[in-house]
Amino acid sequence: MSEPGIPASSERPIVTGIRLAVFDLDGTLIRGRTLCEVIADGIGHGDRMHALERAQSIEEVVAAREEMAGWYRDAGFDCLRPLCLDVELAPGAVEACDVLRDFGVDLAIASITWILGVEAIAELLGIERCLGTTLHIDGRIDHVFGDDKAAWIAHLGVPPEEIAAVGDSDRDVEMLRAVGLPIFVGTTPVDGLPADTVYLPDADLRDVARVILS
Repeated sequence: MSEPGIPASSERPIVTGIRLAVFDLDGTLIRGRTLCEVIADGIGHGDRMHALERAQSIEEVVAAREEMAGWYRDAGFDCLRPLCLDVELAPGAVEACDVLRDFGVDLAIASITWILGVEAIAELLGIERCLGTTLHIDGRIDHVFGDDKAAWIAHLGVPPEEIAAVGDSDRDVEMLRAVGLPIFVGTTPVDGLPADTVYLPDADLRDVARVILS
């Protein structure tokens, strides 16, 4: 029996030409606590992190990241990556990634959060291409913001009409506007989404895979 929303091998559809599926991380590939909240809970800064999650402007986000970077240096970088695996994967995340690969769709994660966590989740799901904010050993931060996602996708060498993107917030709008198949899984509508956006609020990712392949 096939998984919900996933075609059985005998029911495989004709793929519509999508060669690459790009997923946001927080709220899309993972649900519940954000990656930053998971790390902060593991090193004793959970309460403060909940406040920092309300940062909206670039200046606020930069200040929040600089504060988090101090926590991470104090805790030791080696302990951070294992903590990232305490995230709650979205329903069907593993199965959806597997079936998309089976159909020849490449996978990527485009996130504004820390690349060390993005890469940990990517490895868990068998995803090779990732975008995220980098914290260097010397304390430098290479920041990634929502608008950077679209620019990164444009350099992956795949025509926009052959790319699907999946996001859940206003920080994903530019990414979704830059691809041929935009899919929004957020529960709260946001302004600026393309008219042809497929809305699947809080969706099981097996259903997202079905849309990409159908």
